[in-house]
Amino acid sequence: MLRYIQMHKKNLWPRGLFALVAIPHLACSRTGLEAESFIEEPFCPAQFADCDQDTAKSCETDLASSHDHCGACGNVCPVDLYCASGECHDGMDIVQVEAAAFATCIRRAAGTVECWGQNDVGQLGRGFAGEPGPLGKVLELEDAVQLSAGGRHLCTRNVSGTIMCWGYNREGQLGDGTTTDRWSPVELSDIYDSVYVTAKGNTCSIRPDGSLWCCGENKLGTLGTGLNIGNQKTPSPVIGLDHIIQATGSNCAVEENGRLWCWGFNQWGEVGDGTHNNRTTPTVILNDMASVSTWGEIGCGVDLSRRVWCWGFLVGPVPLLRDGINDAVKVAPGREHVCALLASREVVCWGRNGGECSALAISRTIQKMSTSKGFLTSSISAPGAITPARLKRQATYDAGARMTLGSSGTKQR
Repeated sequence: MLRYIQMHKKNLWPRGLFALVAIPHLACSRTGLEAESFIEEPFCPAQFADCDQDTAKSCETDLASSHDHCGACGNVCPVDLYCASGECHDGMDIVQVEAAAFATCIRRAAGTVECWGQNDVGQLGRGFAGEPGPLGKVLELEDAVQLSAGGRHLCTRNVSGTIMCWGYNREGQLGDGTTTDRWSPVELSDIYDSVYVTAKGNTCSIRPDGSLWCCGENKLGTLGTGLNIGNQKTPSPVIGLDHIIQATGSNCAVEENGRLWCWGFNQWGEVGDGTHNNRTTPTVILNDMASVSTWGEIGCGVDLSRRVWCWGFLVGPVPLLRDGINDAVKVAPGREHVCALLASREVVCWGRNGGECSALAISRTIQKMSTSKGFLTSSISAPGAITPARLKRQATYDAGARMTLGSSGTKQR
Protein backbone atom coordinates (compact mmCIF):
# COMPACT_ATOMS: atom_id res chain seq x y z
CA MET A 1 0.00 0.00 0.00
CA LEU A 2 1.26 3.45 -0.85
CA ARG A 3 0.42 6.72 0.81
CA TYR A 4 1.27 10.23 -0.30
CA ILE A 5 2.11 13.06 2.06
CA GLN A 6 2.17 16.63 0.82
CA MET A 7 4.36 19.21 2.54
CA HIS A 8 4.29 22.86 1.52
CA LYS A 9 7.42 24.93 1.98
CA LYS A 10 7.56 28.60 1.11
CA ASN A 11 10.41 30.79 -0.11
CA LEU A 12 12.75 27.94 -1.01
CA TRP A 13 12.52 28.02 -4.80
CA PRO A 14 14.50 26.82 -6.63
CA ARG A 15 15.76 24.82 -3.66
CA GLY A 16 12.47 23.86 -2.18
CA LEU A 17 9.70 23.11 -4.61
CA PHE A 18 9.61 19.41 -4.09
CA ALA A 19 7.94 16.78 -6.26
CA LEU A 20 6.33 14.16 -4.08
CA VAL A 21 7.66 10.61 -4.26
CA ALA A 22 5.52 7.81 -2.85
CA ILE A 23 7.15 5.19 -0.60
CA PRO A 24 5.65 2.31 1.34
CA HIS A 25 4.38 3.26 4.78
CA LEU A 26 4.21 1.11 7.85
CA ALA A 27 0.77 0.65 9.35
CA CYS A 28 -0.57 -1.44 12.21
CA SER A 29 -4.26 -0.97 11.76
CA ARG A 30 -5.27 -3.13 14.73
CA THR A 31 -3.27 -0.98 17.15
CA GLY A 32 -3.64 2.35 15.39
CA LEU A 33 0.13 2.68 15.11
CA GLU A 34 1.13 4.19 11.80
CA ALA A 35 4.42 5.59 10.47
CA GLU A 36 4.65 7.71 7.32
CA SER A 37 7.54 9.33 5.50
CA PHE A 38 8.39 10.86 2.16
CA ILE A 39 11.34 11.66 -0.03
CA GLU A 40 11.88 15.24 -1.05
CA GLU A 41 12.89 15.57 -4.68
CA PRO A 42 13.95 19.10 -5.70
CA PHE A 43 12.10 20.78 -8.53
CA CYS A 44 14.50 23.09 -10.38
CA PRO A 45 13.82 25.97 -12.77
CA ALA A 46 14.45 25.54 -16.47
CA GLN A 47 18.04 24.48 -17.31
CA PHE A 48 19.10 24.14 -13.64
CA ALA A 49 19.57 20.82 -11.82
CA ASP A 50 20.76 19.29 -8.55
CA CYS A 51 23.72 17.37 -9.97
CA ASP A 52 25.67 16.91 -6.72
CA GLN A 53 22.61 15.60 -4.81
CA ASP A 54 23.35 18.02 -1.99
CA THR A 55 19.95 19.24 -0.77
CA ALA A 56 21.61 22.15 1.03
CA LYS A 57 22.38 23.71 -2.34
CA SER A 58 19.84 22.14 -4.69
CA CYS A 59 19.60 23.32 -8.28
CA GLU A 60 23.16 24.60 -8.19
CA THR A 61 24.09 23.47 -11.70
CA ASP A 62 23.34 25.44 -14.86
CA LEU A 63 23.00 22.69 -17.46
CA ALA A 64 23.25 25.27 -20.22
CA SER A 65 26.84 26.22 -19.37
CA SER A 66 28.39 23.66 -17.00
CA HIS A 67 31.41 21.92 -18.57
CA ASP A 68 30.95 18.85 -16.34
CA HIS A 69 27.15 18.70 -16.63
CA CYS A 70 26.39 19.94 -20.12
CA GLY A 71 22.72 19.44 -20.94
CA ALA A 72 22.40 16.71 -18.29
CA CYS A 73 24.07 15.77 -15.02
CA GLY A 74 27.29 13.86 -15.67
CA ASN A 75 27.60 14.82 -19.34
CA VAL A 76 31.19 16.10 -19.48
CA CYS A 77 32.41 18.08 -22.48
CA PRO A 78 35.84 17.24 -23.93
CA VAL A 79 38.57 19.42 -22.47
CA ASP A 80 38.92 21.53 -25.60
CA LEU A 81 35.19 22.28 -25.94
CA TYR A 82 32.79 24.66 -24.18
CA CYS A 83 29.29 23.99 -22.89
CA ALA A 84 26.84 26.48 -24.39
CA SER A 85 23.06 26.21 -24.45
CA GLY A 86 23.33 22.65 -23.16
CA GLU A 87 25.63 21.28 -25.89
CA CYS A 88 29.39 20.94 -26.27
CA HIS A 89 30.82 23.40 -28.79
CA ASP A 90 34.01 24.74 -30.19
CA GLY A 91 34.66 28.11 -28.59
CA MET A 92 34.06 30.01 -31.83
CA ASP A 93 30.66 28.44 -32.52
CA ILE A 94 27.80 30.94 -32.63
CA VAL A 95 25.22 29.76 -30.10
CA GLN A 96 22.85 32.74 -29.90
CA VAL A 97 21.75 35.66 -32.07
CA GLU A 98 19.83 38.67 -30.74
CA ALA A 99 18.45 41.58 -32.76
CA ALA A 100 18.00 45.02 -31.23
CA ALA A 101 16.13 47.76 -33.12
CA PHE A 102 19.04 48.64 -35.42
CA ALA A 103 21.88 46.36 -34.31
CA THR A 104 22.47 42.61 -34.10
CA CYS A 105 24.68 40.65 -31.71
CA ILE A 106 25.95 37.08 -31.52
CA ARG A 107 27.17 35.07 -28.53
CA ARG A 108 29.93 32.52 -29.06
CA ALA A 109 30.30 29.31 -27.09
CA ALA A 110 33.41 30.61 -25.33
CA GLY A 111 31.34 33.44 -23.77
CA THR A 112 32.32 36.39 -25.95
CA VAL A 113 29.79 38.68 -27.67
CA GLU A 114 30.13 40.43 -31.03
CA CYS A 115 27.81 43.05 -32.55
CA TRP A 116 27.24 45.02 -35.74
CA GLY A 117 24.85 47.74 -36.89
CA GLN A 118 23.89 51.13 -35.50
CA ASN A 119 26.05 52.59 -32.72
CA ASP A 120 24.56 56.00 -31.94
CA VAL A 121 24.22 55.24 -28.20
CA GLY A 122 27.08 52.75 -27.89
CA GLN A 123 24.96 49.64 -28.47
CA LEU A 124 27.91 47.89 -30.13
CA GLY A 125 29.73 47.94 -26.79
CA ARG A 126 33.13 49.02 -28.14
CA GLY A 127 33.82 51.97 -25.86
CA PHE A 128 32.61 54.69 -28.22
CA ALA A 129 29.45 55.85 -30.00
CA GLY A 130 29.08 57.10 -33.54
CA GLU A 131 28.66 55.70 -37.01
CA PRO A 132 27.31 52.19 -37.69
CA GLY A 133 29.98 49.52 -37.49
CA PRO A 134 30.74 46.02 -38.83
CA LEU A 135 30.99 42.87 -36.73
CA GLY A 136 33.23 43.47 -33.74
CA LYS A 137 33.79 42.26 -30.18
CA VAL A 138 32.02 43.79 -27.19
CA LEU A 139 34.54 44.91 -24.59
CA GLU A 140 35.10 43.10 -21.28
CA LEU A 141 32.77 40.15 -21.91
CA GLU A 142 34.44 36.74 -21.68
CA ASP A 143 31.98 34.48 -19.84
CA ALA A 144 28.47 35.29 -21.07
CA VAL A 145 25.96 32.42 -20.85
CA GLN A 146 22.88 34.36 -22.02
CA LEU A 147 22.34 37.40 -24.25
CA SER A 148 19.23 39.59 -24.50
CA ALA A 149 18.59 42.63 -26.70
CA GLY A 150 16.12 45.44 -26.14
CA GLY A 151 15.37 48.29 -28.51
CA ARG A 152 18.70 50.10 -28.07
CA HIS A 153 20.37 48.36 -25.15
CA LEU A 154 21.65 44.85 -24.54
CA CYS A 155 22.47 42.69 -21.52
CA THR A 156 24.26 39.45 -20.76
CA ARG A 157 24.03 37.02 -17.86
CA ASN A 158 27.45 35.72 -16.93
CA VAL A 159 28.70 32.49 -15.35
CA SER A 160 28.93 34.16 -11.93
CA GLY A 161 25.27 35.27 -11.99
CA THR A 162 26.08 38.93 -12.57
CA ILE A 163 24.47 40.94 -15.38
CA MET A 164 26.30 43.31 -17.71
CA CYS A 165 24.43 45.88 -19.86
CA TRP A 166 25.33 48.58 -22.36
CA GLY A 167 23.78 51.10 -24.76
CA TYR A 168 20.76 53.37 -24.23
CA ASN A 169 20.09 54.30 -20.59
CA ARG A 170 17.83 57.38 -20.52
CA GLU A 171 15.22 55.60 -18.36
CA GLY A 172 17.77 53.77 -16.18
CA GLN A 173 17.34 50.41 -17.93
CA LEU A 174 21.04 49.55 -17.55
CA GLY A 175 20.50 49.44 -13.79
CA ASP A 176 23.79 51.09 -12.82
CA GLY A 177 22.18 53.92 -10.84
CA THR A 178 22.50 56.48 -13.64
CA THR A 179 20.71 57.59 -16.79
CA THR A 180 23.93 57.90 -18.78
CA ASP A 181 24.28 55.91 -22.01
CA ARG A 182 27.06 53.36 -21.67
CA TRP A 183 29.37 52.60 -24.59
CA SER A 184 30.79 49.50 -22.93
CA PRO A 185 29.22 47.01 -20.48
CA VAL A 186 28.47 48.04 -16.90
CA GLU A 187 27.27 45.80 -14.09
CA LEU A 188 23.60 45.81 -13.12
CA SER A 189 23.44 46.89 -9.48
CA ASP A 190 22.55 44.53 -6.63
CA ILE A 191 22.03 41.38 -8.74
CA TYR A 192 24.74 38.74 -8.17
CA ASP A 193 22.72 35.56 -8.50
CA SER A 194 20.71 35.88 -11.70
CA VAL A 195 19.35 32.74 -13.37
CA TYR A 196 17.69 34.58 -16.27
CA VAL A 197 17.85 38.05 -17.83
CA THR A 198 15.71 39.87 -20.39
CA ALA A 199 16.24 43.30 -21.92
CA LYS A 200 13.04 43.26 -24.01
CA GLY A 201 11.83 46.71 -22.92
CA ASN A 202 12.99 47.27 -19.38
CA THR A 203 15.72 45.07 -17.93
CA CYS A 204 14.51 42.24 -15.68
CA SER A 205 16.21 39.35 -13.91
CA ILE A 206 14.89 36.21 -12.26
CA ARG A 207 16.68 35.34 -9.03
CA PRO A 208 17.11 31.88 -7.42
CA ASP A 209 14.02 32.31 -5.23
CA GLY A 210 11.91 32.89 -8.36
CA SER A 211 11.40 36.60 -7.72
CA LEU A 212 11.53 39.05 -10.64
CA TRP A 213 13.56 42.25 -10.36
CA CYS A 214 13.31 45.06 -12.96
CA CYS A 215 14.64 48.54 -13.68
CA GLY A 216 13.99 51.21 -16.28
CA GLU A 217 10.91 53.09 -17.41
CA ASN A 218 8.02 53.20 -14.95
CA LYS A 219 5.41 54.80 -17.19
CA LEU A 220 2.07 54.23 -15.46
CA GLY A 221 3.36 51.34 -13.38
CA THR A 222 5.32 49.38 -15.97
CA LEU A 223 7.79 48.13 -13.35
CA GLY A 224 5.06 46.43 -11.35
CA THR A 225 6.19 47.91 -8.04
CA GLY A 226 2.77 49.33 -7.16
CA LEU A 227 4.10 52.84 -7.72
CA ASN A 228 3.29 55.23 -10.53
CA ILE A 229 6.15 57.66 -10.10
CA GLY A 230 9.49 58.04 -11.84
CA ASN A 231 11.84 55.65 -13.56
CA GLN A 232 13.91 53.16 -11.58
CA LYS A 233 17.69 53.30 -12.05
CA THR A 234 18.41 50.15 -10.02
CA PRO A 235 16.45 46.88 -9.88
CA SER A 236 13.38 46.52 -7.65
CA PRO A 237 11.18 43.44 -7.11
CA VAL A 238 7.91 43.13 -9.00
CA ILE A 239 5.17 42.88 -6.37
CA GLY A 240 3.50 39.55 -5.70
CA LEU A 241 5.55 37.35 -8.01
CA ASP A 242 7.52 34.26 -7.05
CA HIS A 243 8.36 30.95 -8.68
CA ILE A 244 8.81 32.81 -11.99
CA ILE A 245 10.43 30.70 -14.72
CA GLN A 246 10.38 33.11 -17.68
CA ALA A 247 9.67 36.81 -18.22
CA THR A 248 9.85 39.70 -20.67
CA GLY A 249 11.07 43.22 -20.01
CA SER A 250 7.71 44.48 -21.19
CA ASN A 251 5.58 43.52 -18.28
CA CYS A 252 4.67 39.82 -18.43
CA ALA A 253 5.96 36.72 -16.62
CA VAL A 254 5.14 33.01 -16.44
CA GLU A 255 4.95 31.28 -13.07
CA GLU A 256 6.04 27.68 -12.48
CA ASN A 257 2.40 26.64 -12.11
CA GLY A 258 1.59 28.00 -15.59
CA ARG A 259 -0.08 31.25 -14.56
CA LEU A 260 0.69 34.19 -16.84
CA TRP A 261 0.92 37.56 -15.10
CA CYS A 262 0.99 40.96 -16.84
CA TRP A 263 0.97 44.58 -15.67
CA GLY A 264 1.74 48.19 -16.64
CA PHE A 265 0.58 50.57 -19.37
CA ASN A 266 -2.65 49.32 -20.97
CA GLN A 267 -3.80 51.81 -23.61
CA TRP A 268 -3.97 49.14 -26.33
CA GLY A 269 -4.95 46.25 -24.09
CA GLU A 270 -1.37 45.04 -23.82
CA VAL A 271 -1.92 43.85 -20.24
CA GLY A 272 -4.49 41.39 -21.62
CA ASP A 273 -6.87 41.60 -18.66
CA GLY A 274 -9.96 42.55 -20.68
CA THR A 275 -9.69 46.25 -19.81
CA HIS A 276 -7.76 49.34 -20.80
CA ASN A 277 -6.96 50.22 -17.20
CA ASN A 278 -3.29 50.64 -16.33
CA ARG A 279 -1.99 48.13 -13.79
CA THR A 280 0.75 49.04 -11.32
CA THR A 281 0.86 45.46 -9.99
CA PRO A 282 0.63 42.10 -11.82
CA THR A 283 -2.67 40.41 -12.65
CA VAL A 284 -3.26 36.88 -13.97
CA ILE A 285 -4.53 36.82 -17.58
CA LEU A 286 -4.09 33.15 -18.61
CA ASN A 287 -3.41 29.77 -17.04
CA ASP A 288 -1.52 26.67 -18.21
CA MET A 289 1.06 28.73 -20.10
CA ALA A 290 4.56 27.61 -21.07
CA SER A 291 6.11 30.89 -22.29
CA VAL A 292 5.41 34.52 -23.14
CA SER A 293 6.89 37.07 -25.53
CA THR A 294 6.08 40.76 -25.99
CA TRP A 295 7.07 43.54 -28.36
CA GLY A 296 5.79 47.06 -27.85
CA GLU A 297 2.02 46.91 -27.43
CA ILE A 298 1.59 43.26 -28.47
CA GLY A 299 1.84 40.19 -26.26
CA CYS A 300 1.71 36.51 -27.25
CA GLY A 301 2.22 33.26 -25.39
CA VAL A 302 2.38 29.52 -25.95
CA ASP A 303 0.29 27.31 -23.67
CA LEU A 304 1.03 23.79 -22.44
CA SER A 305 -1.00 22.40 -25.36
CA ARG A 306 1.30 24.30 -27.76
CA ARG A 307 -1.41 26.71 -28.86
CA VAL A 308 -0.72 30.43 -29.42
CA TRP A 309 -2.58 33.28 -27.70
CA CYS A 310 -2.18 36.99 -28.50
CA TRP A 311 -3.50 40.27 -27.10
CA GLY A 312 -2.91 44.03 -27.31
CA PHE A 313 -2.45 46.27 -30.33
CA LEU A 314 -4.62 45.20 -33.30
CA VAL A 315 -5.97 42.30 -31.24
CA GLY A 316 -7.70 43.79 -28.22
CA PRO A 317 -7.54 43.54 -24.43
CA VAL A 318 -8.76 39.93 -24.26
CA PRO A 319 -6.29 37.16 -25.24
CA LEU A 320 -7.40 35.45 -28.46
CA LEU A 321 -6.52 31.95 -29.60
CA ARG A 322 -4.73 31.75 -32.96
CA ASP A 323 -6.62 29.14 -34.97
CA GLY A 324 -4.66 26.55 -36.92
CA ILE A 325 -1.66 26.20 -34.60
CA ASN A 326 -1.39 23.36 -32.10
CA ASP A 327 2.31 22.51 -32.21
CA ALA A 328 4.04 25.82 -31.40
CA VAL A 329 7.40 25.78 -29.65
CA LYS A 330 7.98 29.54 -29.43
CA VAL A 331 6.19 32.69 -30.51
CA ALA A 332 7.64 36.11 -31.33
CA PRO A 333 5.47 39.20 -31.96
CA GLY A 334 6.78 42.10 -34.00
CA ARG A 335 5.31 45.56 -34.24
CA GLU A 336 2.42 44.54 -36.50
CA HIS A 337 2.99 40.84 -37.15
CA VAL A 338 3.66 37.61 -35.30
CA CYS A 339 5.83 34.58 -36.08
CA ALA A 340 5.81 31.17 -34.40
CA LEU A 341 8.29 28.31 -34.49
CA LEU A 342 6.56 24.92 -34.79
CA ALA A 343 7.67 21.50 -33.60
CA SER A 344 7.88 20.54 -37.29
CA ARG A 345 10.75 23.07 -37.63
CA GLU A 346 8.62 25.41 -39.73
CA VAL A 347 8.09 29.12 -39.05
CA VAL A 348 4.61 30.52 -39.57
CA CYS A 349 3.76 34.23 -39.64
CA TRP A 350 0.63 36.37 -39.81
CA GLY A 351 -0.28 40.05 -39.55
CA ARG A 352 0.81 43.02 -41.66
CA ASN A 353 2.42 41.98 -44.92
CA GLY A 354 3.31 45.12 -46.80
CA GLY A 355 -0.30 46.14 -47.46
CA GLU A 356 -3.17 47.08 -45.23
CA CYS A 357 -2.76 46.09 -41.63
CA SER A 358 -5.06 43.22 -40.72
CA ALA A 359 -5.81 42.15 -37.19
CA LEU A 360 -3.38 39.68 -35.68
CA ALA A 361 -6.34 37.64 -34.57
CA ILE A 362 -8.11 34.51 -35.64
CA SER A 363 -9.01 35.33 -39.24
CA ARG A 364 -5.55 36.21 -40.58
CA THR A 365 -4.00 33.81 -43.08
CA ILE A 366 -0.88 32.00 -41.89
CA GLN A 367 2.21 31.94 -44.13
CA LYS A 368 4.73 29.14 -43.72
CA MET A 369 8.49 29.18 -44.18
CA SER A 370 10.24 25.81 -44.25
CA THR A 371 13.75 25.49 -42.87
CA SER A 372 16.42 22.83 -43.04
CA LYS A 373 17.28 20.74 -40.02
CA GLY A 374 20.43 21.97 -38.33
CA PHE A 375 19.71 25.58 -39.18
CA LEU A 376 16.47 26.52 -37.51
CA THR A 377 16.90 26.76 -33.77
CA SER A 378 14.81 26.49 -30.65
CA SER A 379 13.43 30.01 -30.57
CA ILE A 380 12.79 33.01 -32.76
CA SER A 381 12.79 36.76 -32.45
CA ALA A 382 10.70 39.07 -34.62
CA PRO A 383 11.51 42.68 -33.73
CA GLY A 384 10.29 45.70 -35.63
CA ALA A 385 7.82 45.88 -38.50
CA ILE A 386 9.43 43.25 -40.67
CA THR A 387 7.13 41.52 -43.15
CA PRO A 388 7.37 37.81 -44.05
CA ALA A 389 8.19 38.44 -47.73
CA ARG A 390 11.37 40.30 -46.74
CA LEU A 391 12.66 37.99 -44.02
CA LYS A 392 16.11 36.52 -44.17
CA ARG A 393 17.79 34.14 -41.78
CA GLN A 394 20.75 35.31 -39.72
CA ALA A 395 21.57 32.48 -37.35
CA THR A 396 23.48 29.27 -36.91
CA TYR A 397 22.13 26.16 -35.29
CA ASP A 398 22.34 25.34 -31.61
CA ALA A 399 19.94 23.63 -29.24
CA GLY A 400 19.43 26.84 -27.31
CA ALA A 401 20.24 29.54 -29.85
CA ARG A 402 17.88 31.95 -31.58
CA MET A 403 16.55 32.12 -35.09
CA THR A 404 16.48 35.86 -35.64
CA LEU A 405 14.38 37.20 -38.48
CA GLY A 406 16.05 40.34 -39.80
CA SER A 407 15.05 42.77 -42.53
CA SER A 408 16.95 43.09 -45.75
CA GLY A 409 17.88 46.59 -46.78
CA THR A 410 19.12 47.68 -43.36
CA LYS A 411 22.69 48.36 -42.28
CA GLN A 412 22.81 45.05 -40.39
CA ARG A 413 24.66 43.06 -43.02
